[in-house]
Amino acid sequence: MYCNAHSTGGSSSRLLVGIQHTQRVYFKLFPGQAGLFPSTLIFCQAIDCRSTILGRLYLMNKKSFVGIVLIVFVLVSQLHELLSIIPIIGDFYRGLKNVLPYPIPGELRNLLEVLLVTLTLMLLHRFGVVAALKDIGLLRPIWVALLVGILATLPMWITFSITAPLRDTLPWNQVLYLAFISPFAEEVVFRGFAFGQIRRHAGLGFWPAAIVTAVAFGVAHVGVNQDIGQAAGVFLITGGGGIFFAWLYEKWRYNLWVPFVVHCLMNLNWQIFEVGSSAFAGWLPTTLQVLVLISALLITKYRENIPYLSRA
Repeated sequence: MYCNAHSTGGSSSRLLVGIQHTQRVYFKLFPGQAGLFPSTLIFCQAIDCRSTILGRLYLMNKKSFVGIVLIVFVLVSQLHELLSIIPIIGDFYRGLKNVLPYPIPGELRNLLEVLLVTLTLMLLHRFGVVAALKDIGLLRPIWVALLVGILATLPMWITFSITAPLRDTLPWNQVLYLAFISPFAEEVVFRGFAFGQIRRHAGLGFWPAAIVTAVAFGVAHVGVNQDIGQAAGVFLITGGGGIFFAWLYEKWRYNLWVPFVVHCLMNLNWQIFEVGSSAFAGWLPTTLQVLVLISALLITKYRENIPYLSRA
């Protein structure tokens, strides 16, 4: 199982041919000991050697790739805390929050998160911007996601419109941030980048990749002022949601718009109706969240029977 060097050019091609030759010699001298060869086999299987800067050095194996992705993921997911404690930058960031009205600082941070993971993809894979967006899943058809999202969340919309009063005020900037911008950044970072990279490019199994990112997703939603019961409820619901969104992302051929639209429409219910101040808001909202999950599962499983989705 060798790296494909036929379509590469220049020094990179010669390097990969040399690696192949070294592998063949090694296997002849030490038959049955492929596992001792310096992990180029794992790397060549997991990551296309033609498309990565680090791949051209061939020393980065699957574990190294996963490690780099997870380090960037942790740093980006904790960007708020990092920006607050870094000297000089921390003072500027705190001052920015005092000067700019809510939620503009959060929106700027979300923008920075998306830019950082996009830049990481560009560096890891030698991607341009378009290729990086394609790899995340942002160039997939959005109409599919709209149809899936509307159908899946329809029970929630109907039930809340009957049982929950509308909010007295709907500040457009808050709705834009909590229902659109923040979910978009979360889907790019948690699903498109972290889950997508370690699942698709490093070949990690679905459950390990989903659980790692879901745990981080759950922790990110726990508030500092919540009691233990509330924090546990939020963690379980959002962590489970993280696994669910990762499953949707994979089953819809890594179309990031699908989990984003479902995520967005669920958050939008919390902004329009008096549901609660967190994801864990009582038995009825929790039941409806589970119902949305079941609806999305059924839509995904039987999409061949649904007009327009059968071709997606």
